[in-house]
Amino acid sequence: MNQDPESPPTHGHPLAGVLDRLLARERGSFASPVPRPARNRPHAAERAEAVPAPDPTARRMLVVAALGSDAGAEASRAVVRWARETGLSPAVLDIGSPDGLASLGSSAEQAPPSGPRVPLANLPAAPESLKDQPAEILAALLERLRRYEASAGLLVVRIAPTYRMALMRAAFLAGGLIVPVEDSPDSLHEALRLSRALLESFIDVAVWPFAGDPDVLQRYQTLMREFLDTETPALGLARPESADTLGKLSGPPQEGFLVSLIDPDTPSPPAQLLQIGSMRL
Repeated sequence: MNQDPESPPTHGHPLAGVLDRLLARERGSFASPVPRPARNRPHAAERAEAVPAPDPTARRMLVVAALGSDAGAEASRAVVRWARETGLSPAVLDIGSPDGLASLGSSAEQAPPSGPRVPLANLPAAPESLKDQPAEILAALLERLRRYEASAGLLVVRIAPTYRMALMRAAFLAGGLIVPVEDSPDSLHEALRLSRALLESFIDVAVWPFAGDPDVLQRYQTLMREFLDTETPALGLARPESADTLGKLSGPPQEGFLVSLIDPDTPSPPAQLLQIGSMRL
């Protein structure tokens, strides 16, 4: 067997070099080996350079309340389409919907498999329930969320209104909330109740109604004006208005949007499961 030139000498045991290398990596005594070029993929480097990672300070988040007959699915797709048209790299996170992957994974028109797709993740349970998980599971989840967010320029987060605390916190972190409105007394009442609760809790957080019917949108805006004395213009999803839309959103917290949303009380992931060092005698 050929010895890896970057591995320590084996000292006669076939696994000694592997063990020494793992221990040295834990101690930080030498850097990880340089990855070898990918075989049968001559253009991998070119593809990586052509798609640079989004600037973390420019990343923004839009939150959609899961209201209406489709639980805000069409509103979420409209935001994603707008993000792609404006040159952003959107990623979607669904919270509180057990069938989130199924409801957001395909459109009503059943787009062909070759159609455009964006990353989609789902947290079926409430973020508050994750605190009951073991530390290593929570640490792994937070790390996955960090990597998931790092690949996106705009996060589109849909949250079920049942999880009111998570929805309010997400709207506060993002700087606004998209409220789907439909021509239904129950849907309209829930949209008004949610909008009122948000505006009474946060002064600087915006409420953007989303409706496919202009008459329904006007009815919602009229009720908001009469009962809450506030103007609620629809979220501009056209190219000329994209700068104004992004300007209304808040920048990311130090730990990122998703980690702050899922685990707001923990400034960093829990301790590592195993640490290797040396004892001073």
